[in-house]
Amino acid sequence: MIAPFARCTATLLLAGTVALAGCASTPDQPCVNIPGLSGTWQYQGTATSPEPITLGGTLVLQAGECGTFDGTIDLLEQDQNGATDRVAGPVHGQMLDAKSVQFDAFLDATASQHFGTLAGDSVTGTWVEGSDPGAASGSFTMRRAPAP
Repeated sequence: MIAPFARCTATLLLAGTVALAGCASTPDQPCVNIPGLSGTWQYQGTATSPEPITLGGTLVLQAGECGTFDGTIDLLEQDQNGATDRVAGPVHGQMLDAKSVQFDAFLDATASQHFGTLAGDSVTGTWVEGSDPGAASGSFTMRRAPAP
């Protein structure tokens, strides 16, 4: 397996849990559902550290309550030597506002935290796997897949 996108930290798991818990509504502040993320998305990403890799594949998302969403991600990683590895797992996240998205992708039990901006049928942003110096990080773009 290619290491940069495959490290797990308890910090990310905790951050994902806290972010999702913060979405609950209260009687004095009801939640607002923001439509738009349900469906199939094509994912393209790159790792810029600690070593360059490219990522490509599919996300399938289903909107929940209060701007939350769940789904699956299935990616193919390719390192600078051309070696490939398939990684897949669940995705959990939320809309932070009408345009800001945060989600954790758990690839083979490894979490990567994504922050992006929704614009029409695309989301662009950055991802990171922890707060340690040298942790894997990079950028990503998601584009809504055409309807079948």
